[in-house]
Amino acid sequence: MDPYVFTKRIEEDSWRQAERHVTAAGFWGNFQWVAGGLAAVLAAAASGSAFSNNATAAGLLALGAAASAALVTALRPGDISTQHLRAAASYNALQATARDLWQFGLDEVPSDQRDRLRALTATWVEVTSASPRVPRRLLKKAKKMTDESLNYYPSP
Repeated sequence: MDPYVFTKRIEEDSWRQAERHVTAAGFWGNFQWVAGGLAAVLAAAASGSAFSNNATAAGLLALGAAASAALVTALRPGDISTQHLRAAASYNALQATARDLWQFGLDEVPSDQRDRLRALTATWVEVTSASPRVPRRLLKKAKKMTDESLNYYPSP
């Protein structure tokens, strides 16, 4: 494969992955706010209704609060969001490296060029293996957003 085409492909793939991970980070951050906020609201409502004569309502509200809090604790959406943000930053750095390589570094002697392409590939593998999986639904959402030019990072 032509080194120029290969490097441009790594740049575009890195950009797409960065956009996907930013979308996933946003989803998990929002999930934490919604589920955590729901737990707080339900707990407050349960404590308020505990002083009324409606023990059933208080119990159901407390159960909902406990379930929401357990969901946030078990899924750790804040941690997942942070992992996706880290992955997005790593892919963005890889995109910049690939762009610099095809713009400024492909006029080297073939052996140096080959070494830089191998290093770029090794970095791609490293970043990909360290990144969390992006759910399919969020892949579709990220694609829709990039198709509408609602990008977080500058597109290649």
